[in-house]
Amino acid sequence: MTVVLSSFGYKRGVPVDADMVIDMRFVENPFYYDEMRNLSGLDEAVRAFVLRQPYVQEYFDLLEKNIMDMLPLFEKQEKHILRVCFGCTGGRHRSVAAAEEMAKRLRAHGQAVRIYHRDIVHEARDIEQRFEKRNA
Repeated sequence: MTVVLSSFGYKRGVPVDADMVIDMRFVENPFYYDEMRNLSGLDEAVRAFVLRQPYVQEYFDLLEKNIMDMLPLFEKQEKHILRVCFGCTGGRHRSVAAAEEMAKRLRAHGQAVRIYHRDIVHEARDIEQRFEKRNA
């Protein structure tokens, strides 16, 4: 069994192949902080910001347990891949940090994990274009 973790932006639609969709929009958005706007959830500043928000650690503890408990049930149904998709508005900050954190946690259990950030590059271009227009 392989767990595929994906980040995405709701503004580009929910992945149609998702087995589980996790909404990260309850977390304060790093986009609204100038120093983090052009970064992504792969950057330590954004990762730390997301992971220290209220309820995030407890949420991930519960989600990690839920995924690990469900894996044998999916395997019993002869599924070989479980797709867990983390979403936020644009798919660059919160969802990326969340998918990376869950990958780290699941790998610590010895779980095979693949990770894919669907909208991270698209959102970087959108941010760049949006702020070029404002400054023109």
